[in-house]
Amino acid sequence: MAVRMQRVVCSACGHDHNFSMPVGEALSRAYGYTCPETGRPAAIGSRGLWEWFEYAAQGAVVLSPIGDAAEASAL
Repeated sequence: MAVRMQRVVCSACGHDHNFSMPVGEALSRAYGYTCPETGRPAAIGSRGLWEWFEYAAQGAVVLSPIGDAAEASAL
């Protein structure tokens, strides 16, 4: 299973991207990613319309949790 958020404006390039995250990742206030257009690191908050899907969206940008929850799960 995966969760995804579709058509979110990227802070690195200003274009819309689809984002995906495997179910079971640490919950966090923010998620990091690398912009597929610029290669620059960026982040988005956890607010938004997340949808549950059996599979991640093809070509979606994969998110990684950053912040307190991610650091705690790494311990």
